[in-house]
Amino acid sequence: MNLLLIDRESYTRDMIRFGLQAEMDMQIIDASSCQEGIEKLEQFKANKKALELLKKASADEAAILALDGKTHFDAVFCAYEADILNIINWLKEHDDKAELIVWNKARAENVMEQDTSGIHTYVVDEDVVESLKERLRTLMVDREITVARPQTGTLDDIYCPIRTPLLIRISPLTSDIYIRLSEKKYVKIFPEGETFDQDDLQKYYSKKGVEYLFLKKDETSEFLGKFQSDLDALIAKSDITIEEADVAVSEAYETVQELLQRASLTEELKEVARTAVMVTVKSMGFQPELKKILERLKDNKGHYISSHSMLTAHLACAISAGMSWQSSATYEKLTLAAFMHDITLTNDSLAAVQSLDELEERKLEFTDEEVKAFRNHPMDASNLVYQMKRIPADVDVIINQHHERTDGSGFPRGLMHMHIGYLSCIFIISHDLAHFMLSHKQHEGTLEEFVATHKKHYLRGNFQKVLDLIVSEYVRTS
Repeated sequence: MNLLLIDRESYTRDMIRFGLQAEMDMQIIDASSCQEGIEKLEQFKANKKALELLKKASADEAAILALDGKTHFDAVFCAYEADILNIINWLKEHDDKAELIVWNKARAENVMEQDTSGIHTYVVDEDVVESLKERLRTLMVDREITVARPQTGTLDDIYCPIRTPLLIRISPLTSDIYIRLSEKKYVKIFPEGETFDQDDLQKYYSKKGVEYLFLKKDETSEFLGKFQSDLDALIAKSDITIEEADVAVSEAYETVQELLQRASLTEELKEVARTAVMVTVKSMGFQPELKKILERLKDNKGHYISSHSMLTAHLACAISAGMSWQSSATYEKLTLAAFMHDITLTNDSLAAVQSLDELEERKLEFTDEEVKAFRNHPMDASNLVYQMKRIPADVDVIINQHHERTDGSGFPRGLMHMHIGYLSCIFIISHDLAHFMLSHKQHEGTLEEFVATHKKHYLRGNFQKVLDLIVSEYVRTS
């Protein structure tokens, strides 16, 4: 299903998008005004004509696929605005079959006084997302709209990677363990019931460099169950050291990330993520200190994505504590945001990119799919969190805003500083500081150097308050 979503407020469009895509398969195209919406309608109309010509000329299949699915809208959802008649008239004039769904934000009595004959309108009540879902589901049934799911034709859809060292902790398994020889060939190397021991780890991981072995996707529950048990045992301890928490949570992070590439966000996977976050929060205590966190940095030898996520969590909580935001609820929000913000990325070098300008400069280092994944990762990760139950409010917003900048040069929405939430400000600076420290480990980057090179980005609004705290911290400890 293709939906054209028109609303002047980008936040509202994001909210509706998240709500819909969490449960429904659809392509959503945004527009910030009725005029821009008409431009999108015109473009899809042009795509339809182009597709007809390409098919007639027996064009290359790739060219046809590029337009396939982008030739018409099944529905147009538009907040009631003064210029909504422009959309109504366009749909009438072009005999367009898209259903116009109108949302009356103000709930004014005269919302439908205009002539709407021939156009099916649907005034959505206050719970806009749920009402829209209900209407779209009905529309899909009435029009027999189906969702085509791509078929890869490989075995990669059947198997899930598990980092080889992790197999020690869950062995023996009641399922088989496989090695990947190619996208079409997986070979069983450990039948169910066998133990994967230190000799096996030495053989496959240390000597042969096999970083991942594989389980069948539908047999990962046992693996996650044992992993969950270990995390629960840590939570139950009266004291958790930062070191043992870091090891357990880093492994949990990489496991969640790997399984997400091949499987959906199952309840078991969500529970592992949630528990890993609680392990981190408990290990930091009530008053995490910025100085101690930075002192431990030299011992961090993990992958960039997991190391950066862990360090961002600790820094954000320490800064929050320094600003007297000392509550487990705040720590949980910041830690979960750190755990999930890059979860859809798998390339460490790509995750270290800080802006779209840097991405443009380095785009030849990455595939087209990786470039697209980076551009979309704030919204993709935010959408995943939005699907999780028992998640504190604001976490999805923090994730969605973590690459925004005070001057509107960030992405995905180009927000100015006054539209960036307070916790997001703490998170963004912590995110930048974590990257700076990890990138400068060889010559010991300091807080003073970070402030000197980055302060120009933080001289507005709530960002200034966070910057002042960091300045006072390096003055206090110097």
